[in-house]
Amino acid sequence: MIRKWLAIGIILLFVGVTIAPTMAQDTEKSQPTSRGNWLYVGGSGPGNYTRIYYALLNAHDGDTIFVYNGFYHESVFIEMELTLIGEDKNNTIIEGAIRNVANHVTITGFTVQNDSGILINTRDVLNPSPVQYVSIHNMIVKDNIYGLKLYTVDACEFHDNILMNNKESGIWIIGHTGHNSFHNNTITNNPIGIYFHIVESGTNIFEYNDIRTNEVGIELYFKYSVDAINIFQSNNFIKNKRAVRSFSSMKLSDVMSNPSMLQPQETWDANYWDAWKIPLPRPICSLTSFYLKAPDTTSSTINTRIIPMVTPRDFLDGERLDFGRFPSIYFDRNPAQEPYDILGMSG
Repeated sequence: MIRKWLAIGIILLFVGVTIAPTMAQDTEKSQPTSRGNWLYVGGSGPGNYTRIYYALLNAHDGDTIFVYNGFYHESVFIEMELTLIGEDKNNTIIEGAIRNVANHVTITGFTVQNDSGILINTRDVLNPSPVQYVSIHNMIVKDNIYGLKLYTVDACEFHDNILMNNKESGIWIIGHTGHNSFHNNTITNNPIGIYFHIVESGTNIFEYNDIRTNEVGIELYFKYSVDAINIFQSNNFIKNKRAVRSFSSMKLSDVMSNPSMLQPQETWDANYWDAWKIPLPRPICSLTSFYLKAPDTTSSTINTRIIPMVTPRDFLDGERLDFGRFPSIYFDRNPAQEPYDILGMSG
């Protein structure tokens, strides 16, 4: 009898050991957020959050948040390293902004609308260190104040996005910004397609973007000479009222000691210009201001266009701050003769 009960006990112990992990595994599968790797918003699965905000409260660095189709009336603050994925960019809609994006963040598959757009900015204004390694792709950003607003970003990638009908600009870039890639974006129906106000930068590359039906396609303003050349190549400029506006501002003593500052701060190559039908270099005009003392730099909005202005506050020690603006001409030496097919937008 003792041997019989001992055998039964051994069998029950064996069954318990084999069943328990299986039950735990099933429970874990039904509650995937308990692992801290994947979190779900919307949908009908167990453990899904009803708002993106709630998922972010429970997320950790390295997590992925998947958001099912629907309208999400909230602003999204991403202050950790994670991936945010929408089920379908046409039907996963954030009625609000995406702000405070941290390093090593990927965002894809959403429409962001009717607010201030997507903001990526340095946290420390006094000692700015750039936000790095952000990827934003396969997005629709429309009817906001800005589409993408970038302040001091480095080594980021923005591609395959549609930025349309924003009130100020499709992409707004300012600060110490470099080593970023902007490619295969459609930028349409904004007062300014890309507003690029650079203090210092490494090389930024803009290629295969479809820039069309904006008041101004690209507006460039360089506060002083930069260390690298920003590259604009193989883009479409179609039906913009003005394709490019370009300004720069330089201290006269710096130019005299280093004449290389007068070299172009951007290169243009193989872009398609709808108003330039001849196979000759396409001129791009720019205005440069020279000053003796640091000017008060502001931007004014005139007829929906942001116009950078160098405004002398007064005369200091008999020295005028601003000498005025002087024209210079750059060239796209190999303009394309046919538009590129970017997100199906050729022609």
